[in-house]
Amino acid sequence: MALWADTTRAWEARRDAWRLKQNESTVAASAMTCVRGDGVFFLGWGDLCAVAATSRAGLDAGRAAVRRIRADITRGAAGELAVPCVGRPPDGSAPFPDGFSYARRVRVPPPHLDATDDATSGVYAKVVVAWQNGWSLRTAVPLEAGARVCDYTGDLVSRRAARGRERWGTPTYVLSLVEHSFDASVPAWRTTVDATDRGGVGRFIDHACDPSLELRALRKSPAHLVPVLAFFTRRPLPAGAPLTFDYAGLDDHPGGEPPPPVGVLERSETRCSCGAPNCRRWLPRLEDDLDRCGDFLNGNRHNNIPQRH
Repeated sequence: MALWADTTRAWEARRDAWRLKQNESTVAASAMTCVRGDGVFFLGWGDLCAVAATSRAGLDAGRAAVRRIRADITRGAAGELAVPCVGRPPDGSAPFPDGFSYARRVRVPPPHLDATDDATSGVYAKVVVAWQNGWSLRTAVPLEAGARVCDYTGDLVSRRAARGRERWGTPTYVLSLVEHSFDASVPAWRTTVDATDRGGVGRFIDHACDPSLELRALRKSPAHLVPVLAFFTRRPLPAGAPLTFDYAGLDDHPGGEPPPPVGVLERSETRCSCGAPNCRRWLPRLEDDLDRCGDFLNGNRHNNIPQRH
């Protein structure tokens, strides 16, 4: 009986080993099918490293995918206006901006999908994403004054939700634009876009106290309550120039005067190193009154959208 039991256990062990080998072969074959296809192009840095560690074919596929991503971080969404990466972090981390998916337009949650304009790609000029103590956006060719460069795209969120995300302590790419009117009876209108998880190349635009870009709210018709947030050059720019805008939004007002009082502009705990003659030395932080602006997702919508002058 003991001999029979030992023989049975040995046979079952061999059977289980054979089944495991068959399953591993199936999984490996499926993985290599993905590696050889275009699916690997859309993987993140961690997944690409895992693919590269599987085999020589995985290593080659991973390297090819990295080259393609660095050639166009929009991963084909910008069409002929591909946005390449220039430089890479010195610490061996991802050689391209990682951790977000590209968004051509502002993503409005249902059932409000018709509240914004359709966007083509979100990119309108030749630009590059360059590494210099962090990823930033620069011109690839000379640009004239008034040229449209790109849009700020991502998820449309309420300002309350955005403030909640900011308090989590994780880096965010939230842009909040307040539109004002000279008509005191028309409340200010706020549009808040979060490009942390989904966004366009606008998320790489740095702050400067003397910026090269200005932000404009564009609408094709009054039916589009959510504007397209478009960046335009304020002056002629040479190739390789950094693309920046004033995070406080003061560049849109004569003499640098702040907009009508919705809040108080304070200095933050982050030093500004833009180097401009008028540098404030601190990155701006806007402490705002959340209830004094119309917000599309907060429930305090207004029929009249203020027109900026």
